[in-house]
Amino acid sequence: MRPDIHLVNPEIDDRSPPIVARREERQLRRDIISGLSAQDFALSYHLRFGIASPRICALEGVVRWQHRRRGAISEVALMALAEKAGATRELQHWALSSGCAALAVLPDGTRLSLNLTPWQVRNQGLYDSIHAATEGHRVRPDQLELALSEMALESLDDEAQLALAGLFDDGVSLAVSQFGALTGSLTLLGRFPLDRVRLDATLVRRVLLEPDARAMVGAVVTVAHAMAARVVASGVETEAQRKCLAELGCDEAQGPFYGGGVQAGKLVNVVV
Repeated sequence: MRPDIHLVNPEIDDRSPPIVARREERQLRRDIISGLSAQDFALSYHLRFGIASPRICALEGVVRWQHRRRGAISEVALMALAEKAGATRELQHWALSSGCAALAVLPDGTRLSLNLTPWQVRNQGLYDSIHAATEGHRVRPDQLELALSEMALESLDDEAQLALAGLFDDGVSLAVSQFGALTGSLTLLGRFPLDRVRLDATLVRRVLLEPDARAMVGAVVTVAHAMAARVVASGVETEAQRKCLAELGCDEAQGPFYGGGVQAGKLVNVVV
């Protein structure tokens, strides 16, 4: 008796990697869309201070997702998942609307920084999302700061750079984040209309230990100030770091030294 033989065509087998991947992408998109409706997402607001004073300069909004099966998912992982699932536009619209809703009940002039991916900059819907969020919650465009990482800025094509310039012309502030995590190319700073340069936490941690790191921070401060941009030290952990960065000329700071993230409902008790 001959054994049964099953010939499987990998192009039509529903267990083949391409089909499984597409199925997972569709499920991820459904999870993100339903998660937005079910309020499984939240913006955690990290306070940014003047480095030489206790004054709050801005809020940095970080997206958190408490997935019902996968657990807590960080913003970096979420952005990658959303791009893979084709749900970046919905997530972007939600983050802008939620952030502007929080700004609307805070003192006039409070600023909010949100992180962007290169795909979001290229997305034609970004301008519409910003306009809808600011108009809908009566927030001025100059209260928004949009940040891209050093790597993301390096990857932008001419069309995306024009889109950024258009947002800048409308009053939205632009920032480069995680600066110094890669090459820390100072020439990059002159290619974009930046309002702020956010130093990467890995560079900030080295300022008390390595003369090269202090020299790097000093050079960034000199170039940024020459362009009328402010320098933000991210990931500050100690008073000694804060003091050193202030002496090097940094303007603002954020990190564990100033406490953790604040939920939207508690902002009115913190930002005065």
